[in-house]
Formats: sequence, structure tokens, C-alpha cells
Amino acid sequence: MYASAPNDYLTANAHHLPFGNVLCLGDIEGRDGVWLAEQGWQVTAVDISPVGLTKARDLEVQRGLPADKFVTVVADLADYERRLRRHPRRVQRDRPDPPQRLRHQLRVFPEFG
Repeated sequence: MYASAPNDYLTANAHHLPFGNVLCLGDIEGRDGVWLAEQGWQVTAVDISPVGLTKARDLEVQRGLPADKFVTVVADLADYERRLRRHPRRVQRDRPDPPQRLRHQLRVFPEFG
């Protein structure tokens, strides 16, 4: 299990995100998404690992979040383009994506290009 504390970079910079819906890509065990939900965002956490997202839901319950504040989706991001369009704000995990995945995400989110 990873640490349950959110990423330091996220906590230092979250004040730049407007409130509303936020998409956490590669949220693994939910530490960033759960923290964002605690701060008031509506979070959709996406990861390819059902085991990791089960741990994320456990963390959500431990923290006493309402179920509608933190939603998990098991998905391969390469196949998730259609649903990504609904989220104007997103949070990326610690390390940058390979160039081809980044190009794909910029097609999905042209406003970030």
C-alpha cells in the first residue's frame, strides 16, 4: 500500500484549480483524489488497477466522504477518451506521460494545448 497522504506537489498547488469536477488520472490508491474530495472538489479517479481503486474506496470510507464526492473508474486511459471530455480539470500523477500519451491527452483536452 502506498502512503495515504496526498502528493506534496498537489497540496502545494491545488489552490490553482477552480472548484468543480476534477479528473485524477492514474490515481492508483486514491490518495490524491480522496484529498481533493475532502477539499470540496467532485472527483473521478481513474486507474487501470481494480485492486488499487478498491483501496481508494476504502480510504474514502475511512475519511468519511460522501459517496457522491469521490467516484472511481477502472479504465485503460488509452480507451477512455469519450468520458474524459466531460472533465475540464484534471490531475496527473507524479511523473510525466510518455510523449504519445501526452499528445493523446492534448487532443482530448485542446484547451490545455
